[in-house]
Amino acid sequence: MFFSVIVPVYKVEKYLSSCIESVLSQTFSDFELILVDDGSTDGSAEIVQSLNAPLVRLLRQQNQGVSAARNRAMAEASGRWVALLDGDDVWEADYLERVESLISAYPDCGAYGMGFWVETDGRRTLGSF
Repeated sequence: MFFSVIVPVYKVEKYLSSCIESVLSQTFSDFELILVDDGSTDGSAEIVQSLNAPLVRLLRQQNQGVSAARNRAMAEASGRWVALLDGDDVWEADYLERVESLISAYPDCGAYGMGFWVETDGRRTLGSF
């Protein structure tokens, strides 16, 4: 397994289907998707359970915060690399492919990142930190 995609899940029912679909639609297919239900009280976990997709794992824990959820998933991940995604965000279809290209081009780098878009009222603008 090349990537372990990790998504903490806490009250993201409104966005989670889009998030998961953006991962499952990747052009790069050597990944697993681990979602950690961090004690969410909405229907987020039920959305994940309804998928019945072999690449998707749902872990559950009492609410401990986003960092604890990510750490739990990392402890159970089998990928060589971890790719983090929030439950209310989506990736372009070639995101993992582009990250894999960066890893191939710069194998000694310890972390890789990309820019991001912010969508507001149907308009996309380049995000900034």
